[in-house]
Amino acid sequence: MGMKYFDSGFEVKGGCNHEFVQGKWDGETYWSDDSLILDDDILNGLNLSGLLDSVAPAYDPFGPTEFTVEQWKAVREKAAETGGELEFLIQELEGWLGPLPDAGIAFTVLGV
Repeated sequence: MGMKYFDSGFEVKGGCNHEFVQGKWDGETYWSDDSLILDDDILNGLNLSGLLDSVAPAYDPFGPTEFTVEQWKAVREKAAETGGELEFLIQELEGWLGPLPDAGIAFTVLGV
Protein backbone atom coordinates (compact mmCIF):
# COMPACT_ATOMS: atom_id res chain seq x y z
CA MET A 1 0.00 0.00 0.00
CA GLY A 2 2.94 2.34 0.54
CA MET A 3 1.52 4.28 3.49
CA LYS A 4 3.60 6.14 6.04
CA TYR A 5 1.30 5.83 9.06
CA PHE A 6 -1.08 2.94 8.47
CA ASP A 7 -0.59 -0.79 7.98
CA SER A 8 -3.12 -3.14 6.46
CA GLY A 9 -4.98 -5.71 8.56
CA PHE A 10 -2.78 -8.58 7.43
CA GLU A 11 0.40 -6.71 8.46
CA VAL A 12 -0.43 -6.44 12.18
CA LYS A 13 2.61 -7.34 14.24
CA GLY A 14 1.17 -6.89 17.73
CA GLY A 15 1.18 -4.01 20.15
CA CYS A 16 -1.54 -1.45 20.82
CA ASN A 17 -3.35 -0.77 17.57
CA HIS A 18 -6.50 0.93 16.37
CA GLU A 19 -8.30 -0.68 13.45
CA PHE A 20 -10.11 1.44 10.86
CA VAL A 21 -12.94 -0.36 9.05
CA GLN A 22 -14.71 1.07 6.01
CA GLY A 23 -18.37 1.76 6.70
CA LYS A 24 -20.21 0.08 9.54
CA TRP A 25 -18.35 -2.64 11.46
CA ASP A 26 -20.06 -6.05 11.37
CA GLY A 27 -19.56 -6.47 15.12
CA GLU A 28 -17.36 -9.54 14.93
CA THR A 29 -14.56 -9.37 12.34
CA TYR A 30 -11.14 -8.08 13.45
CA TRP A 31 -7.92 -7.51 11.48
CA SER A 32 -9.60 -7.74 8.10
CA ASP A 33 -7.32 -7.56 5.05
CA ASP A 34 -9.06 -4.37 3.92
CA SER A 35 -8.80 -2.64 7.32
CA LEU A 36 -6.17 -0.06 8.16
CA ILE A 37 -4.17 -0.37 11.37
CA LEU A 38 -2.74 2.60 13.24
CA ASP A 39 -0.31 2.23 16.13
CA ASP A 40 -1.47 3.79 19.39
CA ASP A 41 1.76 5.83 19.65
CA ILE A 42 1.02 7.49 16.29
CA LEU A 43 -2.66 8.07 17.13
CA ASN A 44 -1.69 9.86 20.33
CA GLY A 45 1.57 11.40 19.15
CA LEU A 46 -0.14 13.27 16.31
CA ASN A 47 -3.22 13.94 18.49
CA LEU A 48 -5.57 12.13 16.13
CA SER A 49 -7.39 10.96 19.25
CA GLY A 50 -8.09 14.59 20.20
CA LEU A 51 -9.25 15.40 16.68
CA LEU A 52 -11.60 12.40 16.57
CA ASP A 53 -12.96 13.24 20.01
CA SER A 54 -13.60 16.85 18.96
CA VAL A 55 -15.95 15.79 16.15
CA ALA A 56 -17.44 12.70 17.82
CA PRO A 57 -17.80 13.15 21.60
CA ALA A 58 -18.79 9.46 21.84
CA TYR A 59 -15.33 8.48 20.50
CA ASP A 60 -13.91 5.65 22.62
CA PRO A 61 -10.23 4.78 22.08
CA PHE A 62 -10.91 1.42 23.77
CA GLY A 63 -13.98 0.34 21.82
CA PRO A 64 -15.76 0.71 18.48
CA THR A 65 -16.84 4.18 17.33
CA GLU A 66 -18.70 4.89 14.10
CA PHE A 67 -17.98 8.10 12.19
CA THR A 68 -20.62 9.50 9.87
CA VAL A 69 -19.86 11.11 6.53
CA GLU A 70 -20.56 14.52 8.12
CA GLN A 71 -18.14 13.81 10.97
CA TRP A 72 -15.53 12.68 8.44
CA LYS A 73 -15.90 16.01 6.63
CA ALA A 74 -15.31 17.80 9.95
CA VAL A 75 -12.22 15.64 10.61
CA ARG A 76 -10.80 16.59 7.18
CA GLU A 77 -11.49 20.30 7.74
CA LYS A 78 -9.89 20.37 11.19
CA ALA A 79 -6.86 18.42 9.97
CA ALA A 80 -6.43 20.90 7.10
CA GLU A 81 -6.54 23.78 9.61
CA THR A 82 -3.92 22.04 11.76
CA GLY A 83 -1.71 21.05 8.83
CA GLY A 84 1.53 19.14 9.16
CA GLU A 85 1.78 15.42 9.81
CA LEU A 86 -1.79 15.17 11.09
CA GLU A 87 -3.12 16.49 7.80
CA PHE A 88 -0.94 14.02 5.88
CA LEU A 89 -2.24 11.13 8.02
CA ILE A 90 -5.84 12.19 7.24
CA GLN A 91 -4.98 12.34 3.53
CA GLU A 92 -3.77 8.73 3.73
CA LEU A 93 -7.03 7.76 5.40
CA GLU A 94 -9.02 9.64 2.76
CA GLY A 95 -7.23 7.81 -0.06
CA TRP A 96 -8.17 4.49 1.54
CA LEU A 97 -11.79 5.49 2.10
CA GLY A 98 -12.31 6.54 -1.51
CA PRO A 99 -15.61 8.07 -2.64
CA LEU A 100 -18.27 8.15 0.08
CA PRO A 101 -22.05 8.35 -0.06
CA ASP A 102 -23.76 11.62 0.88
CA ALA A 103 -24.79 10.26 4.27
CA GLY A 104 -24.36 7.25 6.52
CA ILE A 105 -21.37 5.67 8.24
CA ALA A 106 -18.03 6.53 6.61
CA PHE A 107 -15.87 4.31 8.81
CA THR A 108 -15.59 2.68 12.22
CA VAL A 109 -12.59 2.85 14.53
CA LEU A 110 -12.04 -0.21 16.70
CA GLY A 111 -10.03 0.89 19.72
CA VAL A 112 -7.25 -0.99 21.47
